[in-house]
Amino acid sequence: MVQKKKYIIIGIVLILVAVLSFTVIYKAFSSQEFIQPRVDYLEGKKTTVMEMSGVAIAASAAITVLPGDVGTPIAEKLADLSKYSLVILSAVFLEKYLLNLLALVAFRMVIPIGLLVMAGCLIVGKQRFFRLGFRLALCGVLVFSVIPVSVLVSKNIEATYASTLNQTIETAKEDTQEIQDNSENQTILEKFINSVKGGAKAITEKFEKTLTNMIEAFAVMIVTSVLIPVLVYLLIWWIVRMLLSVEIMPIAIALPDPKPADLTEVPEEPIEVEVEVQNARTNDVC
Repeated sequence: MVQKKKYIIIGIVLILVAVLSFTVIYKAFSSQEFIQPRVDYLEGKKTTVMEMSGVAIAASAAITVLPGDVGTPIAEKLADLSKYSLVILSAVFLEKYLLNLLALVAFRMVIPIGLLVMAGCLIVGKQRFFRLGFRLALCGVLVFSVIPVSVLVSKNIEATYASTLNQTIETAKEDTQEIQDNSENQTILEKFINSVKGGAKAITEKFEKTLTNMIEAFAVMIVTSVLIPVLVYLLIWWIVRMLLSVEIMPIAIALPDPKPADLTEVPEEPIEVEVEVQNARTNDVC
C-alpha cells in the first residue's frame, strides 16, 4: 500500500510537470529572449548568402567583357554558383520557421501527452503504456533540440571562416568594380587591360582565384546551413534509438497479501484416519 501511494505521488508530480511544460516551459522557449538571437543569426546568414550570390553574378558579368573568350569558362562557373544560394536560403528559412513550430509541438503536444500517459499508468497501476509515454516525452525533448543545437554548431564553424568569407566577398567586389569602372568604352577597357601586368591573362587568373574562394565560401555555407542540421538530426535520432533500447524498470504496484488460512479449522478426513488407526491398535492389544 505504501508503494502504491508513492507511485500516485510520482504520477501527480508528472501531471504538474506536464502543466508546466504546456505553460511556463513553452513560454520560456518561445519567448523573444530565446528565439531572437537565433533568428538574428539566421537572418545574417541569409544576408550573407544573398550578397555572395549577387557578387558571383556581378563577377560573371564583369569578366565577360574581356576581349575574346578567355573569361567565358570562369563566367559560366561563377554564374552556376548562384544556383546554390537557393538551396541554402531554403534551408535557412526552414530552420527559422521550425524554431517556432518545434517549440509548440514539443512543449504543448508531445511532451505533455507523454507525461500524462506515464502519470496515468502510475496512478492506475497499469504498466502497459508507461514505456510509450516515456518515449513520447523523450522524443519531444530531443526533437526540439535539433534546431538550437544545429545553430550552435553552425555558429562555431562560421566563426572560424568568418574573416575568410568577408575577405572573399570584398575581394570579388573590388575586382568586379575595377573592371566595371574601366569598361565604359572599348578604348578605356583596352588601356586598363594593357596597364595591368600580364594583361588579360593576369585579370583572368585573378578571377580564377576569386572563383576558387567563392566555391569555398559556398561550400562552408552549404555545410553550416544544410549538412549540419541533417547530421544533428541523425545524431539525435541515434541517441533516441539508443535510449529507447534501454529496458525501463517496469511498474510494480504492491498487491495486498492473500488472506491467511484459519489454522483452527482441521480437515475431517485426517481425523477419521487417525481414529481408525487408534481402533486398529486397540484391537491388536486385545
